[in-house]
Amino acid sequence: MDYTSFKIKNPKWACLISLSLTLVSLAVFIVFLYLERLNRISKAETVIGFLFLFFAICGAVMLYAYCYERIVYSKGIYTYFNPFGRTRSARVKDIRAVKFLTVYTYGKSIRARSRILFYGRNKEILINICSDESMQLNKNQIFLKSLKRNRIKIIREEKHQDL
Repeated sequence: MDYTSFKIKNPKWACLISLSLTLVSLAVFIVFLYLERLNRISKAETVIGFLFLFFAICGAVMLYAYCYERIVYSKGIYTYFNPFGRTRSARVKDIRAVKFLTVYTYGKSIRARSRILFYGRNKEILINICSDESMQLNKNQIFLKSLKRNRIKIIREEKHQDL
């Protein structure tokens, strides 16, 4: 396996789910509009169709995030393409450590949120990745081996909090 360059993207199932949500919801919305045009349903019932339009838009946003979000390592530079923020890059020589932070929130259920933080030499945050565990960077062997190969310190931290 070549660790000198790689690209890590979200899994294909994320694309399938978001694409399915978009297409099915859009189809149902079009059916509601068509039935309203034929006067088979009332305008009040057409409002339900707009709920499906909302789901179609949500699916389209998820599809955009799937296509855009990735982390790339090439020529000694880690680059994170954030779908809803700025693209961030960091050179290996500027990275002091990478922290895998998991925060567990206890309420009616246990909820885990993960962050991957790239720290610079002066302890400033160079790259901040809010991970929903779909890319699973904390378990991705290519990513972890590239950090070790580049002698970047790996810090794992867990926090627990109540709602």
